[in-house]
Amino acid sequence: MYLNVRLLYFMSVIAGCKNNYSENNVFPNISTTLSDLKSQNEFASIKKIPLPKGFKRVGVEENSFAEWLQNVPLKNDKTVYLFDGSQKINQQAQFAVLKISVGKKNLQQCADAVMRLRAEY
Repeated sequence: MYLNVRLLYFMSVIAGCKNNYSENNVFPNISTTLSDLKSQNEFASIKKIPLPKGFKRVGVEENSFAEWLQNVPLKNDKTVYLFDGSQKINQQAQFAVLKISVGKKNLQQCADAVMRLRAEY
């Protein structure tokens, strides 16, 4: 019974969610439209992605993991492929894709990716 109540509550919260953002107020200082960004990425690294108005990057220490992450190269093509070469179903979920190999086996998921990046740093 308790599980059913929690599930019902969760479903009602999700059903009430709505995306109120337009392409003009999410990234107002980016010259391209969101539709242009769906298939391509014009930014070389995370550090090169312009911030929305009113936001600024926090300072990071030189040679830190944060600085290293900001400079990981990004792919031009935003398509995400799974380990078996097939495309991920939801291709609208990503703004940019890191330019790193994921190999041919299903070995890297969620936290594994962050651990791998930390190890490469």
